[in-house]
Amino acid sequence: MDTTIGWSVIAFALSLSVCGCGGDDDTVADAGVDGGDGSAPSDDSVEGVLTALGVDIAPTPRLDGDGDALPDSYGPLVDAVCKKLVFRTLAPAHRDAALVFLGKTAADPLAKGDAAVNWRLPYLVALILDSPYHGIR
Repeated sequence: MDTTIGWSVIAFALSLSVCGCGGDDDTVADAGVDGGDGSAPSDDSVEGVLTALGVDIAPTPRLDGDGDALPDSYGPLVDAVCKKLVFRTLAPAHRDAALVFLGKTAADPLAKGDAAVNWRLPYLVALILDSPYHGIR
């Protein structure tokens, strides 16, 4: 499995943080979407509202913007981001510090919707680029 994270994912995550997108899941449910006839949809869950809007909510593969598979856990995610940014992995203690910053351990499973690959990715990138590793790349 290729554990690289494409530059497009990083750029996309940065653009989301700049425009303020990627908020909580309740935004759609609070938007006042009705069933088309003025009545409220019968299912108030996010899935129900999305289905009422005709949005396909079927699970999709865990892929980044380039179609590469996401790592299975947080440890390989941090390693892949570091390899992309500073052309090396972090020392084990520094990698553990980055994982503490994300609030995860190296073995925690990574899901497609996790904050680390969405709104929190720019902060991880900034953390790595603001480290001595960037100066010695």
